[in-house]
Amino acid sequence: MPNYLLLPPPADRYVVAFRKWVNQFGADPFLGQAFPPEQSVEALMDRCHSHTQHCGSCRLALARLQRIRKALLVVCAVVWSCIPLVVFIGGLFLLASVLLSGIPLLAGAAWLWLTNLEKKFYQNDPIPCRNLV
Repeated sequence: MPNYLLLPPPADRYVVAFRKWVNQFGADPFLGQAFPPEQSVEALMDRCHSHTQHCGSCRLALARLQRIRKALLVVCAVVWSCIPLVVFIGGLFLLASVLLSGIPLLAGAAWLWLTNLEKKFYQNDPIPCRNLV
């Protein structure tokens, strides 16, 4: 038994009622025309083609998010490259090297978090948060 409960949102009530009516009465709602084939889960969860590329706010947010991710990689590379230089020139200042090594770690963590956020612009989660137990 799955550990989640899938409840349709209020917007789907009419679709569920329509499908029940068709199944219960064997109705032919479109007079000789068959229902279109069921779409795959990947096609239904595609957010990029159904929303992101058409919504100005989401397109702008995605572009900014991608620029921030690139900037974090640059910061990570530059600071990581400077650590040996600072240790060599600074005479092994432990505090400076610890602080400098913490910056790329934080930038890397932020980069990973933003990568996960960016995926949400392309693909929906098949199980909405409200349905998780």
